[in-house]
Amino acid sequence: MHVTPGRIVGGFLVDDEEVQGPIGHPDMIGWFVGSALVPLVVALGILWFSFGADSSAVRFTGALAALVIAVWVFGSFVGAVYTTYVLTDYRAIRISGVLRTDCEWMSWSKVTDVEINQSFLDRMTRTATIRIRSANEESGFRALRDVSNPLEFAQRITRLVNAKHGRVDLTGR
Repeated sequence: MHVTPGRIVGGFLVDDEEVQGPIGHPDMIGWFVGSALVPLVVALGILWFSFGADSSAVRFTGALAALVIAVWVFGSFVGAVYTTYVLTDYRAIRISGVLRTDCEWMSWSKVTDVEINQSFLDRMTRTATIRIRSANEESGFRALRDVSNPLEFAQRITRLVNAKHGRVDLTGR
């Protein structure tokens, strides 16, 4: 049986909960530029330096260090591939994991702040990190990283939060 992201998400939804918009995933170009590019350049530098050395011990140590970095980057890649972001009419959900599945969420009634962080590299790849916060700082809801179309995604979040809380009337009526 092939497990699709929609099937995984469906297993975490409660009765009458509806997904609002497409199911999201980290943007892989954004992930590569933000998470893998520098470690891979460092690994290549280590290999270049160590294989230019006369000592076999230095070459072995350099190859081992580059292998450790490559395994770490691969693990980060697999983690990004198996991460799903879902906005429903009730909550924001982040599902991740390969060998085990982690699911965390925050209901719209608890959201107090939404933060968009976009580094220079994020701007180049048109991605951002979105943090959804509550008054309970121990909620543990992790950031949604490498989100494509971050402004559109944040606007969807704002609409869902406003639908739950209602808009603020600044006219005093």
